[in-house]
Amino acid sequence: MILYTIFCTFSSLPQLILVNPVCVVAYVVASWRFFNERVFVEENTLLHFFGDDYYQYQKRVSTGLPFIQGYKLEL
Repeated sequence: MILYTIFCTFSSLPQLILVNPVCVVAYVVASWRFFNERVFVEENTLLHFFGDDYYQYQKRVSTGLPFIQGYKLEL
């Protein structure tokens, strides 16, 4: 998940440096939407593959991305 955080930051950083507020907002929204869906699918797959081990890990560790909760298994 740290790679996702780095990518999200570096996709928006050049626009901040260039003082381009429209593109900063667009990049942040596009990145958030992509990662929100990607993390959900990825965690669902990991839960099916690793089962309870990943569920226990998921309870201890967050996604590391702002406002992205990921897939939460309801027991």
